[in-house]
Parts: sequence; structure tokens; C-alpha cells
Amino acid sequence: MARPSSTDLVSKESSFRENIAILSYLILFHFFATPPDCSFIAYAMGCGSSKPHRQPQRHGGHARPVQLQNLNISGPVTPPGSVPALVRGDNGLWVAYEQRDLTRQNIVKALSYAAQYLHNHGENIVIVAVGGVVNTVLLKSRNATHDVDFFSASLGGRRLQLLRDAGLYAVERSSVRLSEDWLNNATARMPGVVENIDHLIQSATRQNDVIFQAPGLTVFAAPWGYAFVKKISRITQGTGRSYDAADAVSYLHQHIRHNGNKAVTIQQIRAWGNQYRALVPDLVLRQINDLYTQTYGQHGIQFH
Repeated sequence: MARPSSTDLVSKESSFRENIAILSYLILFHFFATPPDCSFIAYAMGCGSSKPHRQPQRHGGHARPVQLQNLNISGPVTPPGSVPALVRGDNGLWVAYEQRDLTRQNIVKALSYAAQYLHNHGENIVIVAVGGVVNTVLLKSRNATHDVDFFSASLGGRRLQLLRDAGLYAVERSSVRLSEDWLNNATARMPGVVENIDHLIQSATRQNDVIFQAPGLTVFAAPWGYAFVKKISRITQGTGRSYDAADAVSYLHQHIRHNGNKAVTIQQIRAWGNQYRALVPDLVLRQINDLYTQTYGQHGIQFH
């Protein structure tokens, strides 16, 4: 096949530029020629017949221009009540801290420092932990985790700042390096927690599985039913990790142990799923039940 000549290439490039220029002209023409009540941007959002608009007021036979208000747009807003206080980088995005593996001993020591700080300032705070810290410290089914992720009753003012400072106090005194967000309440903003926060705290307190307790700070494990369906949901969404199935089995077993060693009905699990906004399909639950049976020699879920 013959290679195109330089003349042909120049001709094609010129034609391409002409097409781009024409397209740009048409876009600009459409933008400026569009009536005020249906601008190019409004068109993309729905305009004219689908969006209400305000007609210019007429006075003395002439249209009176509508005065537009100046809008003051604020900068990014930090979610209230975050532990630690969220920080934005120069690019405007939240700063992501480096994750570090923390053993059971590392976590207990860090929590001890935090408790000491709170106690010295006359506070005693109760939090409810989820995820890896439950497995690492309480169940001892993992060797390490990255953080202590928790939710709690609403904290404000002095108590919120003291808890933030307690986390940083532990960072300063720990013999191992801790991320500044080693103690965080990111899970408190998750669907299923926000609308059930009081119920979850009461259930965790009644369940009374203590991860850590010292003057100044008490850490309970989250209700096992909640923890179980959240694991199932993560597996279902394809965002699970290699240990999630084993975690789900462990959480299910803890719930069964607290409730007369009876298998949990599928109806109960579906109710948890609805309450905590978690996906709980039968297919995944049957797989978890099979793993439970292999581990404990009996069914963990009753399907009929």
C-alpha cells in the first residue's frame, strides 16, 4: 500500500481543523442564541416545558429585567463530629493517612494511652467498635488490623475535642508508629448506622462484649447481627476481602452463642438486612452456612 504524500496529510489536517472550527461555532451559536429561560446549561438539566422559569416583568410596555442575586459559594465543609478532625490537602481533597499494621498488643497499648488522657481530663467515654479490631483484640482471629473504627453517641464541643486529642496523645507516646487516624469514627457516617445509632449503642451495651475497658474509655464490640449482615453485604457487592467469609462465620457464631446456641432464621437475617441497609442474598448466605457447618459441626442458618 502506497504511503500518503505530505500534501495529502496537510490536506487532511486542514480539513480536520475546519471541522473543529465549524463544530465550535455551532456550539457557541447554540449557547448565545438560546432564549434566557432555556440556556445551554439549563437545556442539559431540563428546560422550557419541563422546568419552571420566571418571565421578565413588564412595566409601561417594556420588559423589566429581572435582578439576579449574587451567590456566595463557601469552600469545602468538614463533616461535623469527625475523629480525627478531617484535614484537606493543597489539592482540596481529604488527606489519606498511611495504613499501618497494628497487633493486639499495639492496639491495647494505644487505647490505654487514650483512656489515660481522657481520665486525666475528667471524661469517661463509651464507643462501639467494628471490623478488624473486633477480630484482632476480642476474637483473636487475626494477627493485626489497621485501626480502631468506631461509632458512639453524639459527641460535641469539649468531649469531641478531648477524644480527638486522646487519639493524638497515643500517637505521640506509642512505641510503634500509629497513623493519625488509628482511632476514627468513619463508620458512623455509613448507611445503616446513622439512622440506627441509638439502637446499635444500646444493643452493644446490652451484649456486653468488651474489647477494652479502663478509667476514661470503654470499647464494646458492635452487635453481632449488625456485624454479620454488613459482612454479607460486602461479600455480595464484590468488595470483600479474603478474610470476610471467615469473619462472617465468626460473627454469626458469636450471635448464636449469645442466644441459646440456636441457628438464626433466614427471616431474622432479612430483617437485619432491611434495618441496617445490607444485602443478604440467599446464595451467599447458603455458602456462609456451609462454611459455618464445616467449622462448628452444625448449621448456623435455618432456611425453612
